[in-house]
Amino acid sequence: MLTVTTGIWNIASNLADPYFSLYILALGGSYFDIGLTSAIGNLLMIIPLVFAGSLTDVIGRKRLVVGFGYALAVTYIIYAQAPSWQFLLLGQAATSLIHGFRSPAFSSIVADSTRSENRAFSIALWQRIPQAIRLASPLEVI
Repeated sequence: MLTVTTGIWNIASNLADPYFSLYILALGGSYFDIGLTSAIGNLLMIIPLVFAGSLTDVIGRKRLVVGFGYALAVTYIIYAQAPSWQFLLLGQAATSLIHGFRSPAFSSIVADSTRSENRAFSIALWQRIPQAIRLASPLEVI
């Protein structure tokens, strides 16, 4: 089920993500601001990974995936209502932090739900099937 929902999420994100830099420009940002937003987003996605594995074990995989899934949906309101590019930076920071904390929980659920001899194959499928579903996005067809 995680694979299917991730695939659907990929279709939706594939429609909006290519235009993110244009959105920053339209809200008064510069090319430097596009790079700054991307750099801060990448940095803030890496930092939580140090703590997220332990947090996943303490709080629980399902609770983290569901809780951060709702939190991630709420962060997209920031993108939709942004009056300036700085709000996009704030949304990118929040989204990246959430992804950084949620990713180990996703990986743990996949690893825990498969037998050890099939684990690598299951993780590979979990990584690639959503990308294949993403091809159904209208932007990929063009």
